[in-house]
This record gives sequence, structure tokens and C-alpha cells, in this order.
Amino acid sequence: MLYRPLKCLMYLRTLQTAAMHKATLTKYIPLKASDIKALIPAQVVFLLTFHDLEAMRSSRGYVASTTTYFLNKGVNSRESLSSCMDSIVEKVIRGCLNELNTRVMQHSLPVTISSELQKLLVASCHRIARARDIAGKYLNRMITSLPSLMCDEPLVCAILEVLTLLRRACEGEYTDEVCLILHLRWVPPQCFQYNPAHHFTSARSNLTIELTDSYATRNEILVLLHKNANHWLTLGISRAPIEVRRTLQVRSAVYLKRLLIPLFRNI
Repeated sequence: MLYRPLKCLMYLRTLQTAAMHKATLTKYIPLKASDIKALIPAQVVFLLTFHDLEAMRSSRGYVASTTTYFLNKGVNSRESLSSCMDSIVEKVIRGCLNELNTRVMQHSLPVTISSELQKLLVASCHRIARARDIAGKYLNRMITSLPSLMCDEPLVCAILEVLTLLRRACEGEYTDEVCLILHLRWVPPQCFQYNPAHHFTSARSNLTIELTDSYATRNEILVLLHKNANHWLTLGISRAPIEVRRTLQVRSAVYLKRLLIPLFRNI
């Protein structure tokens, strides 16, 4: 006889806990109150965990893990959940920038910030649009707010390497044509098809980008990154002209060396 009242009591406590979780989430992202109402308790707990974990990570300089959540098709397909995650990412970015601005004044930036920005750079070229957009927004906000980050030579080299890889990937539209039936003496035209490469690696910066097979999208990524890179370098030069120009000169010397050594070998 006591089973039914006990079950009702547990159900009421579950409802109270779910309401408390939704209230806490609403405090974090008040503009998404209407979307939060449509979420199930498991999704609310997931968003609270997402917020707390990424806020803690970003405050320690680990900023790249945020984009990994958007690689999940199930997350991206749920409009209310995805919308709330966007707002949480925005909140995490603001908190991260506030923390980094404070640490810049103290000359104590996290040692991981360079490698994390390079991970964001790689993610900004990802084949999945949602992850690509989040990473690009995060990276642009950080460098625009803290132009002194462009004084980091590995980051600048990584940007130039990714631009080079993207250019090569876009040129693949005209060079990736392959034949499926190589053993035939005569091959009908319909047997030819495009077989694009999806992974491009830079040994110098030790990074690999994973691209979509759409060449139109690849060109859009290249144009956007090229535009942002010009803006970032302009900001960096205005803040620390000697350091940024020195990095660019070193990079230019490396490219010249790559071009000239094969020429001298053929002489």
C-alpha cells in the first residue's frame, strides 16, 4: 500500500529537480527561456554540464574542445538544443576573453593557448558546417580581441600553412580526375569521375585538415579564412610590427628555400 504514495513522492521530487535545473539554465542563458521549456530533463542536464565544463576549460586556456560537441549529428538536428548550445558557446567565449584580458595585463597567458588556437584553426575548416562555424567564430573573436596573439610564430605559420593546404585542396577540382577501369585499353567517358582527397597534412606545422568533398564549400572556406587572415595580420602589425614582420620574413625565407633548392639541384 505504501508503494504508490512513495512512487508519487519520487515523481514529485523528479519534477522539482527538473524545474530547478531549468531555472538554473535559464539564469545562464535568459534569452533562450522559451527554448529551454521545450527541452527534456536529460537535455537540460547535458546543457548544464556543457556550460560548466567548457567554462572551466576555457578559463584554463583550453578553448578548442567546444567545437567537438557540434560534430554530433543528433545534437545539430535538434533545433532547441542547438540554439541553447549556441548561446552557451557565446557566454563561454565572453568569459574566456575576460579571463584572457586579465591575464594579458599580468603577462601570464596560458602556455596552451597557442596550440588551442591552432586546433580552432583546423576546426574552422572542418567538413561539418556547424563545427566549422563555431570554431571560426571563436577563433575570430579571440584574435580580434587580443591582436597580440598574432605575435606567436607557430600560430602565424599554422595560418599560412592552412591557407596553402586550402588552396591545394581547391585546385584538386581540376586535378583529381581518376579512372575507375584502368585495365581497359579504351575507357568510355562515363567511367571517369572525381575522387577528391579529404585530408591534407602540413608536416611543418604538424596539423591535418579534414575537408568536405564540395569544391564550392572549399572555396568559400578559403575566401573567408584569407579575409580573416589579412585582418588578423593587420591587427597584429599595428600592435607589434617588429615581431609579426619578423615572423613573416622567416616564413618567406622558408618558402624561397623550398623553391630554390630543387632549381639548384637541376643545374
